[in-house]
Amino acid sequence: MLAVREHVISDKTDLPAFLDIHPLHHLYGGENAFLLDEYETAIRQAGFTDIQVLSSWQSALNFAPHSLVTLQQAIAARFGPLAGVIRRALKLPGVWPLAVKLLTVWDRRPGRLYSFAAIKPRT
Repeated sequence: MLAVREHVISDKTDLPAFLDIHPLHHLYGGENAFLLDEYETAIRQAGFTDIQVLSSWQSALNFAPHSLVTLQQAIAARFGPLAGVIRRALKLPGVWPLAVKLLTVWDRRPGRLYSFAAIKPRT
């Protein structure tokens, strides 16, 4: 099972903010977002196992249209005069995986994208 680019919120009160900023929701009203735990629980209750969760920062599936290089450049650019140093640091071994962990914890944007992969055992 693959579920890609699913909208995640941190708190139920974030849903209206997500719906307000979604570019298509006002056209057809069909968008939604759920808590990360709700996705994982639903996947588990559907009989899937070995759930892999990919945050907004862990997969090009989620951070597209950025590539890893342009994503790192965009992050570094937020540091103004330190952008060059940050950009180089993010390329060092072990730094990007650590940055991904920190970004995943700190990122609370309503509607950030996650992807899920899981296996449904044969019965």
